[in-house]
Amino acid sequence: VDAYLHIKSSFDVVLEGQSVHEVGFVPRVGTQYYKELDSFSFYGIGTISLTKERDFELLTNVTYMRNSLFFESENVINLNDKRFNFLTQQFRIGRSINNYTLGFGLNLTYTGTTEYNIGAFLRKQF
Repeated sequence: VDAYLHIKSSFDVVLEGQSVHEVGFVPRVGTQYYKELDSFSFYGIGTISLTKERDFELLTNVTYMRNSLFFESENVINLNDKRFNFLTQQFRIGRSINNYTLGFGLNLTYTGTTEYNIGAFLRKQF
C-alpha cells in the first residue's frame, strides 16, 4: 500500500507498507518518479525500510507501446549494507488489439541462484 505527496513535476515522496512473507508488515519511505515521452513511459521508486534492519529497494519499469507493439521491462532489486537480498526481472513483448495485449513473457529471480519462468501473458488495459 502506497501513499504519496506530490512534490514537483514528476516527483513524489512515498510512504509505503509492504507485507513480507515470514517478516510481516514493513513500513518504507522513499521517492517515486513517472515520465511519459512519446511511446515510452518510465516509472521508478526507491524506498528504505523503517525497520531495525534497514534495506534499500529500487523498482524500475520501462514500457514501450506504439501502434500495436508492446514491450515492458520491470526490475526490482533489494539490498542492505551487509548483503544483496534479491533481484527480480520481468520482460514482456506482445501485440495489442483493442484493450488487450497478448505475447510472451520471461520472469527471472535471483537470490543466490537463478530461477526463471517463460510463458505467454494476457494483459487487459483499463
